[in-house]
Amino acid sequence: MNGSVSPCLRVLELDNSASATDIKKAYRRLVHIHHPDKGGNSEMFFQIQNAYEQARQLVA
Repeated sequence: MNGSVSPCLRVLELDNSASATDIKKAYRRLVHIHHPDKGGNSEMFFQIQNAYEQARQLVA
């Protein structure tokens, strides 16, 4: 990458040095906050899910 943070990592509030463990922890933390059943925003919830899938592929 060219120094800028990947959009999927930005959604997960991480930088380019994030490990698979960091990505999973950030995903779980954000899903807990933004889950629609917990009063969160469903659009943000789906953005987090999509970002997680993309971020997992970056570190695979």
